[in-house]
Amino acid sequence: MKVLLVQGFLEKGYPFPAVPLGLCYLREALKADGHAVTIYDPNVSTAPDVDTELTDLLRAGDYDVVGLSLRNVDNNEMFQPRSYYLWLPRTARRVKQVAPRARIIAGGSGFSIFPEIIMRRVPELDFGVHLDGTESLPELLRNPAQPERIPGVLYRRDGKVVFTGRRPPPDLDRLPAHPWGDLDFAPYSRHFFAAGVLSKTGCVFNCAYCTYPMLSGRHFAARSPVKIVDDIQFLAEQRGVKSLFIVDSIFNYPQEHCVAVCREIVRRGLKVEWTAYFIEKYMNDEVADAALEAGCIGFGFSPDGIHAASMEGMCKASDPEDLRRVVEIIRRRPRAKASFSFFLNPPGQDFRGILRLFKFIVTTRLMNRRQFVSLGLWYPRVYPNTPLHERVVRENGFPAGEDAYLPDDDASLTKLFWINPRNAWLNTLFFGIIRPLQMLRRLVVKTLQKRGHRIGSQPG
Repeated sequence: MKVLLVQGFLEKGYPFPAVPLGLCYLREALKADGHAVTIYDPNVSTAPDVDTELTDLLRAGDYDVVGLSLRNVDNNEMFQPRSYYLWLPRTARRVKQVAPRARIIAGGSGFSIFPEIIMRRVPELDFGVHLDGTESLPELLRNPAQPERIPGVLYRRDGKVVFTGRRPPPDLDRLPAHPWGDLDFAPYSRHFFAAGVLSKTGCVFNCAYCTYPMLSGRHFAARSPVKIVDDIQFLAEQRGVKSLFIVDSIFNYPQEHCVAVCREIVRRGLKVEWTAYFIEKYMNDEVADAALEAGCIGFGFSPDGIHAASMEGMCKASDPEDLRRVVEIIRRRPRAKASFSFFLNPPGQDFRGILRLFKFIVTTRLMNRRQFVSLGLWYPRVYPNTPLHERVVRENGFPAGEDAYLPDDDASLTKLFWINPRNAWLNTLFFGIIRPLQMLRRLVVKTLQKRGHRIGSQPG
């Protein structure tokens, strides 16, 4: 069959497009079954109208199957909300009009948060693939007349959406090596960390707002360090990639896996810069030194709260002592650079916590900008089937049903962010003063991105 895989469109001018790693793995799995597969990523298109470009591609290609990948349902931005979900029904209608004989199949992490809701709302979809599709999609294309036999698939029967059940995650070491194939990296080369490498899936932690455990399981499944670094070496030597992102939910747990990957990079003498998410609780000198030697130029941390009550309110595994230790680990290593993400007014926040938060900002970001390169202040977006959702339904009158958490317009997204009624003055201060400054800084960053900084170069 001829298959077109379409990456979900984020927004025109989105500054951080990522190489579609999931679609690359899907393409390799489908090619192994004899299918001819094309990937289209509108996020790096130079066409003035990506919808018109897709229409032309559909007419020229005469595809049997069109896969639509919804990676993010929105931008998680309370002050400038943007729905990415709305791209899916609009594009499904376009595909049905232009290529009526093609089967339309939806998937992706964003789709997998709301699979049955999206299938009900978008009648043009013939099937949905829940979570990883490297096994489900090839099986579905082999036998589309009997989808009920295939785990991880949504289909229609007698006017209703039927889900065949969650499929066990695949053996990661059986995934194809170097899944990028002949993908053109040129459109991504002007963006920092656009290429991603998978080290492991799953997450054993239970942060209040996070969908990772729901999407990839509550247990880590790791690839072998050799196979991980095989991919890194391929990107560096065969595709000219100078910087990349390790896409794990948390890279430094288990610690021994993280260190083994870093040492394999060093053993091969690879010169590639990378960044990843780290958790404070399992950050130590060995991890920091191994990562720096292997080329890590950015440790990303998300403590979310600043003191015990706020960290507990966000169900964090780390505590304030872990955060203090991380700051000292970074400070003792002049080459280390770190970013931190906090919620301004999380559950458990009090006046003492607010003072500690602003003290942290002054003593890190303001006094040592060279090492503490970014500090974000946010409000949590509520997703169904998370601890935060359970709490706000119980305590704050948020709707219990899942439909409300996937609105059909941008404006309604603002209602899905939890604002702590405690310390209301802090919310007013943030809305009126701090947030506009953050938005101005983001505008500057976008402008710099559009001017064409290349992967691996340092921003001015």
